[in-house]
Amino acid sequence: MTNDSEFSLFYAHNLTKIYGTFNSRIANIITFIQILFGSSLALDVTKTFPLLSDYHWTFWTGAIVTATAILSFVYKFDEKALLSNQLYRHYGSIISKYRHNPALDIDHEMLNLPIDEIKIVGAFEDIAYKRTAIQLSRDDHIKLDYYQCFIAYFSGDSFND
Repeated sequence: MTNDSEFSLFYAHNLTKIYGTFNSRIANIITFIQILFGSSLALDVTKTFPLLSDYHWTFWTGAIVTATAILSFVYKFDEKALLSNQLYRHYGSIISKYRHNPALDIDHEMLNLPIDEIKIVGAFEDIAYKRTAIQLSRDDHIKLDYYQCFIAYFSGDSFND
């Protein structure tokens, strides 16, 4: 077992956790928006608040519900969150085996994971690298920008640089 294999395992574990949490939270926000604006359409709030009818409330509310439905359909945040969480659990079980048996061949264990089913975009890679370096007490040369810090915070992680 090499240090690179250990780092790769913890990195993949962190990456899938961050990506899964991010997508799950986006899916929850979209669902909340759809429920909020969909219920305001169903209740026709312009009868209760006639001032809103001057601002085409029904049109804009419908547009928001439609846009969030399209986002959810196209980007499949729920599906990405589910796949990420499944991989996260698989990596966690390998980490558990590794902690009980440090001689475990990590590379062999990771060969059977369905990592091709999920495509993780680049903004998460630096966040996961930084988290892994901190976990394993390695040198950390990654400096996160504000966008990445926001994504890390939104995904349940934060760094004190």
